Amino acid sequence: MVFVLNNDKELIVSNIGEKKNIVLEDNGGENNYFEDIIHYKGQVYVVDNMGTIFWINALSLKLVQFSPKNMYCCVENRHIRVKSNINKKQLVEYDGSLYVVDMYINDERYYKRGYFLKAVLLEVYKLDQEWGKWLEVKDLGDASFVLGKDSNFALLAQDYDGCEGNCIFFYIESKASCFNLKNSECKPVDIFLSFPTLFHHVI
Repeated sequence: MVFVLNNDKELIVSNIGEKKNIVLEDNGGENNYFEDIIHYKGQVYVVDNMGTIFWINALSLKLVQFSPKNMYCCVENRHIRVKSNINKKQLVEYDGSLYVVDMYINDERYYKRGYFLKAVLLEVYKLDQEWGKWLEVKDLGDASFVLGKDSNFALLAQDYDGCEGNCIFFYIESKASCFNLKNSECKPVDIFLSFPTLFHHVI
């Protein structure tokens, strides 16, 4: 089987050798559009725009809710949330746990360090599978997350020259950028210039 999210954010499954594609939907009917997909511990998972994670039962082709909705609201950055033109949720596996990167971007621009930048807010949440709740993560330590074109992954900054820990690397306006979770600062970076196919044009 091949699972894919199409351009309309629908979840499609296709059996190899067959010419028919099937659209999978949330049986609850609340949301049939998904933000990201990941293979984690032998299962395929998807996340919707409310931060709810589902796993796919490959036998029945049913979606099974795996996590609660993420209803956290950061008061001090609410203006970015409310005005955001882009709201994306990306799945990352790190140290055996499942994380969601919650991304808010709007068209409000400001000038800093020689660049006109969009207002960006990224938050990271870890799924506590034992208690079935989301935990906000403000410090990844030496780890950083990379939101790439075909997959998202974690790396340790100490292993890569010029890489910063506790950051999220992603692509915006034709350049790689770094969002620091400690100070919520976002800035362009050059450390991925040698890997032009790692990212794609998100915004």
